Amino acid sequence: MHERSVEGIVLKSQPFKDSGRILRVFTAEKGMITLFIKDLSKRHLLMTNLTSPLCRAKFILQKRRSELYHLIDGTIVDLHMQLRRSYTCLQFAGKMLHAITSSQMPGKPTPLLYALLTKYLKQLAHFHDPMPLWSSFQLKILQHEGVLSLDAHCLCCHKERASCISQGESRCMQCNRESTLYFSSQEWKLLLQFLRAKKFEELKNIKIGSKMEQAIDKIYTSYLRTDP
Repeated sequence: MHERSVEGIVLKSQPFKDSGRILRVFTAEKGMITLFIKDLSKRHLLMTNLTSPLCRAKFILQKRRSELYHLIDGTIVDLHMQLRRSYTCLQFAGKMLHAITSSQMPGKPTPLLYALLTKYLKQLAHFHDPMPLWSSFQLKILQHEGVLSLDAHCLCCHKERASCISQGESRCMQCNRESTLYFSSQEWKLLLQFLRAKKFEELKNIKIGSKMEQAIDKIYTSYLRTDP
């Protein structure tokens, strides 16, 4: 049977029977895939590490009769050990993994989103407060999925300053159709900064209050399905 190598990040790992595991893995080449491994031995440390959430690796796969890929072997690229040493980092890393799990369809290649996830996971340990990083990640996923388009001005009348989001687009108060969530000019600038940030240093010194945290979370859950 044909074997192939694909790089991916383990999102979820579930026990199967006595010594097997079913993995949900996010890849650039194939999007979300499901891997099956049987007879996993605790003495085989490499294979055990390959099946742990957050593990980024090059997986050797084999496709058989079912839709499942069988994990044959692999090479670890990054175990993200720095994240595993901090409860806060693990908590936010888990949010990012869940965001991918709940938003991506199986077999849909998304190389840009895969690159985004790898970069944001790499940066988590370098943030004293990971909330700005997480807020930026949420907005960038919405933009990637094509459900959010933000600008400094209303995208309906193209004249007034934007102060809310309606139907996934920037709106002024006059053109708003659905939103009850309004932002001050400073808060709107912050939204754009989170969305457009190209360097992580831009996010490190941002102080985000609970009001903005809740607002961004509300935007995220409103425009993207978040079921497991």
